[in-house]
Amino acid sequence: MEFCGTKSSEMWMSVVPQLSDSIANANITSQFETLRDDEDFTDVTIACEGQRLQAHKVVLSACSPFFKELFKTNPCSHPIIFMRGVEARHIVALLEFMYAGGGECCSSPPLGISQDC
Repeated sequence: MEFCGTKSSEMWMSVVPQLSDSIANANITSQFETLRDDEDFTDVTIACEGQRLQAHKVVLSACSPFFKELFKTNPCSHPIIFMRGVEARHIVALLEFMYAGGGECCSSPPLGISQDC
């Protein structure tokens, strides 16, 4: 197909910007943060200190071998993970770290969370 003497593939390439890895990563991080704020697609609940925190299995699995193995060995459409002995503020900080793709989490893992998380 041609458009004003230009092949559509050439036209497409002139319209689509060349994205650098940093721009693509920033976009993905931004989308993850948006997902975190919008609980429509959450598929896991983390319960601690009487609070229920919503998250996405794919994000937890991508960031933590512990969660990845947990979801693989215990398939469930919407699991509830009880984190006994762990303060909710530590889980909130961990989730913010995972969804933001970096930043400051905590200098040492809180009680009940292994170094692999």
